[in-house]
Amino acid sequence: MRRFADRPPPPPPPPRVRQTPLDDLFLLCLRSLTWSKLETSTARFGHSAAWLALPHTGGEDGEDTGGELLLFGGIKPEGIGATFYHDTHRLAMPPNETSLKENCAAAGLQRVRGRGEPSKRFAHCSAALGTILYVFGGSHAAAEMADLYAGELE
Repeated sequence: MRRFADRPPPPPPPPRVRQTPLDDLFLLCLRSLTWSKLETSTARFGHSAAWLALPHTGGEDGEDTGGELLLFGGIKPEGIGATFYHDTHRLAMPPNETSLKENCAAAGLQRVRGRGEPSKRFAHCSAALGTILYVFGGSHAAAEMADLYAGELE
């Protein structure tokens, strides 16, 4: 029979890594492989992003009409607690590279407000189909979620 005193001591715990969310947003133009930095208002992580393609509104057939990047939710650790978010932001993207270079410095995230927004959460997923943003699951404090929200975007 072994006594507890005969056991070697347990290994020390791994060092804690301090997570610091960033409040910046970078865009990569896939045609020119150039990065541009945009400023944001709230540092967070655990949010979701979805691409909303804009409907074709004219021009030559097959012409890229741009779209919007939609960001939802997330978490920001603060001391021993955290702030959870349930806000939606959109970034309108111009249809071509020339417009992107001209407008990138002026571009920024805009808050989208709606009725019946999903509850505050992080580690969820989202997808856009047509003009609807879907948000599924995630976590909030000690609760795990398995709900699905659908929000019509204007």
